[in-house]
Amino acid sequence: MSIIAVHGPNTWGSKGTVATSTVNADAAANNGLKWTFSLNSTSTRADQDFSWAFPPNGTPTPQTVKAPTQVTYATAGSKTATLTVTDTQRTISNKALTSNVATLTTTVAHGFAIGQQVIVAGVGAPFDGTWVVASTPSGTTFTFADTAANVTSAASGGTATSTGTPAAGSYPITITAVATTSPMMVEEGGGGEETMALDESTGPFDPADHTVPEVVEYVEAHPDEVEDIYAAETAGKNRTTLLNQLEAYRVFDPADYTVSEITDYIEANPEEYDAVLEAEAAGKNRAGVMNYPRPA
Repeated sequence: MSIIAVHGPNTWGSKGTVATSTVNADAAANNGLKWTFSLNSTSTRADQDFSWAFPPNGTPTPQTVKAPTQVTYATAGSKTATLTVTDTQRTISNKALTSNVATLTTTVAHGFAIGQQVIVAGVGAPFDGTWVVASTPSGTTFTFADTAANVTSAASGGTATSTGTPAAGSYPITITAVATTSPMMVEEGGGGEETMALDESTGPFDPADHTVPEVVEYVEAHPDEVEDIYAAETAGKNRTTLLNQLEAYRVFDPADYTVSEITDYIEANPEEYDAVLEAEAAGKNRAGVMNYPRPA
């Protein structure tokens, strides 16, 4: 497959998927400001246990559902979305057990879902314990399998609390929203080859207008521009984190280094021995470099 990448200063590239141990985030194929968030594993919890927030300008927010709808950010930049999982607790007002099926009634709508786990406490035997909701006959009643003698319907106290995975807590995930489109398959090239194109923007790439990940991604797609971008960053924000990452993409020019630095580089990168000596011969042609033995 041949890839034709047409990049500009705002091109959004391969960073469209982000994942943590709990949450996934995926950018829309044609808009880097639109993101879909989801759990990275199945959960039996009900929607009411989940609350998603998308500050500072993602909408709609908040979303109290397990699977939120697509979020659109008003501006580009780094964004941290947060999933908050809560164990929902309801007060019990009535209990009954018939033919190994326990039925509990809550004082308000319980919101529990069939298949989710609940912890019953304070109701008394044989009701207390961790159970899987078998049915929800009404908004204020739910049932679970409980092998025990029948219990006549009676008033009760106690609580039922949702539980399960993910555990209750806060789960942040950071993405980078970008105000252009992502890579998108646009046509079949000649000879059956697939052609991929990216949005094109005009003007020189200025690293000062971009985050560190965005600059690195641009350099990966435009290795021939790394020296210009390195120089622009040095003269501008001069971010150490970015400069250190850009070093990996720069072509080693022996003219910029001392003899000892060059020999150290050769030892660390023996596969570049010939290229370094060729560049040195065309430049400073120092004996200490030219006579350095090839690493074993």
